[in-house]
Amino acid sequence: MLDPLTSRGLHRCFSALKIQQASVLAEKNKLTLTWNDGHQSQFDPVHLRAWCTCPKCQHSTGQRLVNISDIAEKPAISDVTVTPNGLSIQWGVDDKSNEPHKSDYEFAYIRSLCHSNYTTGNTANLPTPSIKPVDKIDHSEILNDKGMYKMLYTIMEHGYALVSNVPCENGQVKTFAERIAPISHQFLYGSVFDVIAEHDPVNIAYTSERLKLHLDLAYYESPPGLQFLHAYRFDPTVAGGESTFRDTFDAANTLRQRFPHHFETLTRVPATFEKIHLDRASP
Repeated sequence: MLDPLTSRGLHRCFSALKIQQASVLAEKNKLTLTWNDGHQSQFDPVHLRAWCTCPKCQHSTGQRLVNISDIAEKPAISDVTVTPNGLSIQWGVDDKSNEPHKSDYEFAYIRSLCHSNYTTGNTANLPTPSIKPVDKIDHSEILNDKGMYKMLYTIMEHGYALVSNVPCENGQVKTFAERIAPISHQFLYGSVFDVIAEHDPVNIAYTSERLKLHLDLAYYESPPGLQFLHAYRFDPTVAGGESTFRDTFDAANTLRQRFPHHFETLTRVPATFEKIHLDRASP
């Protein structure tokens, strides 16, 4: 049975829905949609702009290409039109890209973006973020239990660890991981997989596109506790490949302090992540 919060469930539930009226409240910078079932949705334009599904904003794998930080803080709607299949929005000139943009949303999709009816009232308590620098651990150190403990303690304190001078040999990352615990979540990608650019990728990770900050496998009910990335090449011919890490507890705490209203929304609005690819051997 499909989760009613997934997009497929939403398409099934909302297939008969149509937008009766769309209006823009300029003074509040909000878009209001009135539906044929009496429901009213109110959107912040930045939310809709970030979830545009055009080829410039969404990869063929279904994953986003646009970062919220790459669009205007308050994108202006110059025109909005209800079409036979959904809603069309013409955006004003973006003050960052200096280009106009058009977004088309199907009825079911834009309804799925509406969170007006969610009020679960959940709260969140955050730990104090760590600001200590993270030192690299040499691979030779973790060959014994004392060094392995040092690495695991670093992960517990900072959320990640950096191990240098790992031999560039096949199987090293698997051997490394199995010293800690059995490998889980093997059904979709296998125990070890290579992140390389492919001609016809099923995931944006297998392209040369820049990946924004993200959490891997968020669509699992229980995502992996630890993930291991083994970089094979560092020579001057390699372009890109840098990894960026963000303390999400610190980010959440900053959001709570600077924008308490938006933080409160995160604590009460359910967020659904999904992975639907029926052509895979293990979808």
